[in-house]
Amino acid sequence: ASRTLQMRGFPTRSTALALAILGAALTHARAGSPDPVRVTIWESLPELWAWQVPAGSPADAYTISAIGFNRIPAKYNARGIEVDRSNPFALHAEAMLTASPGPQRLILRARGAARLLVDGEVLAVTKPIKPNASGHEEVPEVVAPEDPRWRYVAPGGQERIVDWASDGRPHRVELWALVGGKKLRAETGELSVSLVAQGGVPVLVGGDLVALTDEGWAAFAMAERTRIDAFDTSRRRAAARSEDASWKARHDLARRRAEKDAPPDLAKGNAVDHFFLEPAAGPVGDAAFFRRLALDTIGQVPDAAEVEAFLADPRPDKRARAIDARLADPRWADAWLGYWQDVLAENPGILKPTLNNTGPFRRYLHGAFLDNTPFDRFATELIRMEGSPLGGGPAGFAIASQNDAPMAAKAHVLAKAFLAAEMKCARCHDAPFHPYDQADLFGLASMLAGKPLAVPGTSTVKQQEGGRTPAVSVSLKEGEHVPPQWNLTTIGPEGLADGLDLPADAGPRDRLAALITGPTNQRFAPVVVNRLWKRYMGAGLVEPVDDWDNSPSTRHPELLAALARELMTHDYDLKHVARTILQSRAYQAKVVAGGTTPDAPVRRRMTAEQLVDSLFAAVGKDFGAEELNLDPDGRRPPSEFLNLGTPRRAWEFTSTSNERDRPALSLPVVQSLVDVLETFGWRPSRQDPITVRDEATTPLQPALLANGTVAGRIARLSDDSAITALCLEDQPAEALVRAVYLRLLSRTPDDTETSRLVAYLGDTYEGRIVPGAAANPRATSAARRVSWSNHLSPEATTIQIEREKAARAGDPPTARLTGAFRERMEDIVWALINSPEFIFLP
Repeated sequence: ASRTLQMRGFPTRSTALALAILGAALTHARAGSPDPVRVTIWESLPELWAWQVPAGSPADAYTISAIGFNRIPAKYNARGIEVDRSNPFALHAEAMLTASPGPQRLILRARGAARLLVDGEVLAVTKPIKPNASGHEEVPEVVAPEDPRWRYVAPGGQERIVDWASDGRPHRVELWALVGGKKLRAETGELSVSLVAQGGVPVLVGGDLVALTDEGWAAFAMAERTRIDAFDTSRRRAAARSEDASWKARHDLARRRAEKDAPPDLAKGNAVDHFFLEPAAGPVGDAAFFRRLALDTIGQVPDAAEVEAFLADPRPDKRARAIDARLADPRWADAWLGYWQDVLAENPGILKPTLNNTGPFRRYLHGAFLDNTPFDRFATELIRMEGSPLGGGPAGFAIASQNDAPMAAKAHVLAKAFLAAEMKCARCHDAPFHPYDQADLFGLASMLAGKPLAVPGTSTVKQQEGGRTPAVSVSLKEGEHVPPQWNLTTIGPEGLADGLDLPADAGPRDRLAALITGPTNQRFAPVVVNRLWKRYMGAGLVEPVDDWDNSPSTRHPELLAALARELMTHDYDLKHVARTILQSRAYQAKVVAGGTTPDAPVRRRMTAEQLVDSLFAAVGKDFGAEELNLDPDGRRPPSEFLNLGTPRRAWEFTSTSNERDRPALSLPVVQSLVDVLETFGWRPSRQDPITVRDEATTPLQPALLANGTVAGRIARLSDDSAITALCLEDQPAEALVRAVYLRLLSRTPDDTETSRLVAYLGDTYEGRIVPGAAANPRATSAARRVSWSNHLSPEATTIQIEREKAARAGDPPTARLTGAFRERMEDIVWALINSPEFIFLP
């Protein structure tokens, strides 16, 4: 039974639970249809819509495996940019249901207004959502499901159970749901239709076997996330092809201009190796190379099986093959997100945006890197600021809340990110140490705004009558209107390159994007490739990488120019330049302390995101984090409360701060992870753009990694740990130590390390397995009851304090291993993750 369920996508924790779920499922083996569930979405509903099929055609149509929703596919414009659906919209799902003859029950679960119909007859109805703004409601009572195996109703959800007699023939089941509404986020919650027999477990209506249990729904939700992600990617890429021809023309122009200036001896071979002889430090070993490559390209340590396969590969080109495989890995996008969130100052707040909060344009960033969007096109789409402002589109970049000159803030970000021009001082006065005055910055800001902008009073340094003359010059007066203009002529000419034609409907943002990314711009391509060099080698060819006007240090201008040409002659393909660097002898050399030469990498510590992702990947655990949402019952508008979903990678976290740090609004597991991220340099609030984080070593870093909640979870041999699974295998102690080293340090241990750890395990190893002991079943608990609507209740604070205690306690240890062995093995895991070898890139 357990194996059958695993094949169907059910993660099982005990044979008893597996048999119970499978028994219920077999009872309803005909509770579905081989045909998929058909879904349609209807937007722009009439004001008095009364559940009838709307006129016209649906805005979207697709199929799913069962009538269960916690997310719907994204909507894209003709350029492949995510846009918002109308709010509210109607969702309709239809499936054929064939169940065993006899009495059955149907279960409708919905957050808002919904209807369940069978053969056109309405059997169950749920009520609309009531918006809430007070926070003074009582915490809802725990309503346990009638069977402890069933999943609890989701936060803010409603449940209707109706009797239904099956005659054994096919019947048409329909679900209509109104999603969103005025002052509400357009979210489905956990929307589903299930069938259940007396004493059984509910199974979602549809073609796939999905039990409405915690584990069944979790597996279904994970599969749906993967499926919808792939679906979105396919549709986004198809829509983006509408502009491929115009971008090809731009890239052809850039290629011709770059090739004209290329020295003939650079036409062949690796552009980096052309400038360096064999690095003095010599090449790094295979294991170290593979770990370094994984951290740089997918943002986490490699899988142990991949390490073994690479080390055993006898082919002389295995490093080149590994590089190609890593560049093709979709986790390439995850590895870049934290970096560009810093550079572009992505700063979403999940509770009531404050100073310089942005929309969560992280979804656009992730999609762009997943699609390997040409980098000039990526910058252009960002500058256009189209799409959904709060749902993940580039329009979120346009937001700078409580900022009296938001476009000036964005002009500063763009200039620093793509031109290495630091214009922060020009916000309030002419920059004393940079060649920019206020008109330069506000001219760019006006191009972004598409109209002349007035200089606000807060963006001027005022001189009091009779007071001291300011030490800085102020060339613009308060209220003065600055027209859209490009003054950065030392970086690029004011006119567009010959042959670079903009469409007839192009606006000032399109023109600004062309001036920044066009082939006549002297900085765009060099700045981009310098960022790659800095990221992979630890020190830029030009430092600082984001400020080239204030006494920059340049180490190898010829190499910088060569890499810039590589970018321009290969359609601004970031992966091409990355491959050039990763395949070079310089990247594959041993680390040189101090970073005094450009032909070898500098010693680098893992970024905060790499560290957190690697810790959990190494032991095979997921974050187990709460949804990043302080309004889980969905009763507040998106302008005040964002739902950033359940994080699966570290870049998906954001600040957990809330008004007055109210404990009732805490997210204990999320906070434990954020604590680690912050301690290692991650910024919960990104009000300003940066490239280099504060990487100073502090006493708190080793203390938290040794004694913090996350460290305890990683070292704990719980039943969801891959280390526990290794310990249960029938193998010698030496093989176990080897397997643990491969998982944690991406290498095999030497003889001394092996003998030392085998001796430490000692005689606890032989009798380590407890006969007959079962894995701990994952505890079924009530859904989150505390939300903004009731967070001022004393009970809400009490509940969250208990949740924090549970988070600090971590996962229970497995009962399948003896305590004596388990504690020693946990010591080994703890020691390895706290070693410098784990923290630093090899």
